[in-house]
Parts: sequence; structure tokens; C-alpha cells
Amino acid sequence: MSLDMDVRMKRKRVGYMLKVLVGNRRKADYDLGKTITHIDADAHYQRCMQCVQVVQELEALVKAA
Repeated sequence: MSLDMDVRMKRKRVGYMLKVLVGNRRKADYDLGKTITHIDADAHYQRCMQCVQVVQELEALVKAA
């Protein structure tokens, strides 16, 4: 896979991950009648950490180019 293609794929992945995370945040902020469990919170945290990791990989790819 070319560098440009890898960068593009990682950018799309980050965009999708952020879209999901924002959707979850909106639910937590505005659906006040719903309960957020520790399992839900942990899953959200893990997704955040995955997003950070992909952004760091993307940063390394761009710096290497």
C-alpha cells in the first residue's frame, strides 16, 4: 500500500471513530433518562485510546514522508 493511500485510510478511520465518539457523547449529554454503565464508559474510553493511537500512527507517517 502506498504512503498516500495509508494516510488516507487512517484519516478516514479517525474520522469514523470521532463520529462514533461524538454520537456517544451526545447521548450522554442529552438523553438524561438513559443510564450509562461502567461497561459503556470503559468501552468509550477504549475507543478514545484507539483513536489516539491511530492519530499517533498517522502523525508518524506524515513526519516520515
